[in-house]
This record gives sequence, C-alpha cells and structure tokens, in this order.
Amino acid sequence: FDVNVVSTTTCDYDRTFGVYVIDNGSTAIENVHYKLKSNNVTIKAGETAAKLPVIGFYDNINASDSIGFNLGIIAPEDVEWDLYKKTTSVVLAKSCPFVIDDWTATEGGIDDNGKAYGNFIMYCTFPFGTDEVTRRLLRGYKIDANRICFKSMLSDGFDITMTFNNDNLLAPSIDVVEQPAFADMNYGEVSLESHPGVTSIFSTCNKLMVCNFAINIVGFGSFGNYDYIFEWIDEHKAEEIRQNGGF
Repeated sequence: FDVNVVSTTTCDYDRTFGVYVIDNGSTAIENVHYKLKSNNVTIKAGETAAKLPVIGFYDNINASDSIGFNLGIIAPEDVEWDLYKKTTSVVLAKSCPFVIDDWTATEGGIDDNGKAYGNFIMYCTFPFGTDEVTRRLLRGYKIDANRICFKSMLSDGFDITMTFNNDNLLAPSIDVVEQPAFADMNYGEVSLESHPGVTSIFSTCNKLMVCNFAINIVGFGSFGNYDYIFEWIDEHKAEEIRQNGGF
C-alpha cells in the first residue's frame, strides 16, 4: 500500500526526502509486520505529491490486531511550514477476502435436499427474554454472491435474508430490509430490519457478524431495537451441538 507525502508548493526540479520510522509510539514491528520499500521519496518537478510504498506482511498480522507505526520525513528547515507536520501515523488493519461460499459451503453441511449450508450460532435476548442471552444454531444458505438466507432465524418458518456489502474493506456492512420475523399471539406478525441509526457489521477474517435490528409490530409501531451476534462454526462443531440436544 502507499503512504502519501504531500507538499503545498510545486518546484521546477525533483525533490527527494528521507523517510524514517519513529520508534516512539509505534506498535507494529518493522520487517515483521511491514517494511518500507525505500527510505526515500521523490516529488517530481511540477508535482505536489508522491507515494511511499509500504509492504505489509499479511500472514504476520491478526485480524484482531490494533497496531501501527509512525513515520517522519527529513526536510531542510527552510522548506518546512509550522502549519503542517513532518510526521504521520499509519494504522495496519487486516481484511480477508469476502467469498459468500466460505460462509455457506466451505466446511458446512449438506441438507436432505442436497443443498449446501453454513452453520451459525446466534446470540441474542429478544424475543426470547431480556436478561439472559439465548443461543440458537442456525443454517445459512447462499442466495447469490452477496446474500445469505437464515432459516427460521427467530421462529420456525420465518426466514431472514441479509445482504453483505464489502465495498469498504475497513467497514464492511450488513443490510436487512424489513421482513416478517415471527408471530406474536397478542400483536400478530412482527417484522425486523436494519436499524437506520446503527450500522450492522461483519468480519470476514473471524466470520463474525454484529447486527442491530429494529423490531416493528405491523400496524402498531416499534418494539425497540436489539443486538444480534452471529458466529460461524464448522459442520463438526455444529453436529456436536445437535448430538448433545442443542443449547
């Protein structure tokens, strides 16, 4: 990846600056988590910016890591401007490729109709209670490259479809349009949808989803909004849960 080095002015000649790692405050280790391709950067004549290439060592960084490093630029004092810094901070964030089959087919199971599925443990309170967290073992089926259908997510016969958006690698999101979720004996049909004020997110590396859904009573109003966490597990672990009678 590239780190931008920017000048406020242009010159009619090339300008080469030295770049160094500032150890103080850096939590990533040079030559372990990353490496500078060069300790120099050149802003070409007539231009105001250049890119400093950095190599990230993907396999040495965990998805849960929060690490980074600080860089400084060596420049003559007469070209410095107090309004702008000679240093910058770089944060390393790991993102795994999003492939829907990794969630719904790889290490998953095959149902009686010969269709592949993925296994998920859902953690939630509503509508099963408000004090203790309830766990449910779910099957997720691929609809297309960006959508998964969770069978009987909150109640038998009520399937919920979720759309995954990985366009922003640093903030992958989930969208759920309003759809029936379960039936209440007092209110009738109850629906859920993505809460408009809280982004539902997912991690491709950890195969984990953290969602916030608005629960609506058709014709009455809102039941409130609640958190739902989905953890992907392989078929072996899911079968152990089934053999032990579930949760």
